[in-house]
Amino acid sequence: MMNMGRILGSMVKHDCRLKEARRAGDNPRVSLGKKSVVDCINDEYIEWLKNDLKKLISGIVTARASSICLDELCLKAHNLRGQGGSFGLPLVSQLGAALCKVTVSQDNVLSREGEVLARRLISVLKMVVEKGVSSADDTSSTRAVGTVLQRVYLVYGNF
Repeated sequence: MMNMGRILGSMVKHDCRLKEARRAGDNPRVSLGKKSVVDCINDEYIEWLKNDLKKLISGIVTARASSICLDELCLKAHNLRGQGGSFGLPLVSQLGAALCKVTVSQDNVLSREGEVLARRLISVLKMVVEKGVSSADDTSSTRAVGTVLQRVYLVYGNF
């Protein structure tokens, strides 16, 4: 999913601004011009996430035919679950957890029902990311999230 080298590169890029901020007496944890380091990294994460969504969609197709590809899809879903929380995006985390539940509930390859649910989860995830929704601040997005999460729960149980 995310490339740690890119994160570190981003941090190094911002390190020059941190040093300038320290020399100027500013608190580098609070501000880098108009954005904090955390805000800059979060912005980059959203871009990586958009690219990863494309990989998830193609991963569904291959997971229907291969247990190795299903394992890769499961790992990507597991990573989403953790990254969503790390970057302050609880809806991404919840959707990642549900996708993870769908993938671990399969027998060797992704079932047709699993594929349908995985596609719905990724579709809702894409909507959440494109709208920049972090929590319950958008009722249509949270309704869509709730509907798909409820469906996963009904089919596969608690996650």
